[in-house]
Amino acid sequence: MTELSIAEQDFLANKTKLQIAKQDEANKRNDIANINRHQRDIKSELDKLNQRLTQADHAMANGDMTSDDYIALKRTIADKEYEIEVDGEVLAAQTAALQLLADHSRMLAERLSRQLDAVAGEVKQRALAASVAAGYQHLKTFALAVAAHHLSRHPFALQEKIAQAELAYRIIGEELCKAMFADESEAWLFMVEPSRAKSAIEEIISQSA
Repeated sequence: MTELSIAEQDFLANKTKLQIAKQDEANKRNDIANINRHQRDIKSELDKLNQRLTQADHAMANGDMTSDDYIALKRTIADKEYEIEVDGEVLAAQTAALQLLADHSRMLAERLSRQLDAVAGEVKQRALAASVAAGYQHLKTFALAVAAHHLSRHPFALQEKIAQAELAYRIIGEELCKAMFADESEAWLFMVEPSRAKSAIEEIISQSA
């Protein structure tokens, strides 16, 4: 197990906060879905009750509805209408609450993204130090061999010297990536889609905890 830095520990703590915030947001969405479902059910019931009300005179004429039945029907309709009204108010409040939770989740996600950039730098330096400590002479020999194999010019102008050094650094990076990844396309994807690399580093930090 790797001893995590304070920044990495803080990153993991905020990651947990984000997971909790996301779950709270999902729970709130579920609450809203339940309210909407309840409203639809009540409206369906209310439609049927109002249909009975429009036919009340015929029902009373046929002896199928008494005065008490009529009064009870009107009360039930009023109760359902009030229930729909209250549901609407609750829905508005829950929707506003959801927006607050979503804003909080987004703020945590943005903070976590910035933190990941920083802790990735720490992970990079730690991995580099460990690699050099474990194979310093081999890595140095490799870098010298790259220069001996790929470079032949002795530029005099400063810009040409810089360009040649940058070429060597690029070749070293390419060769190391090709050697470290069994599938060359995997290394390519990590470089052209940094989100893949960020996810991999995040997993490495989590596993090191």
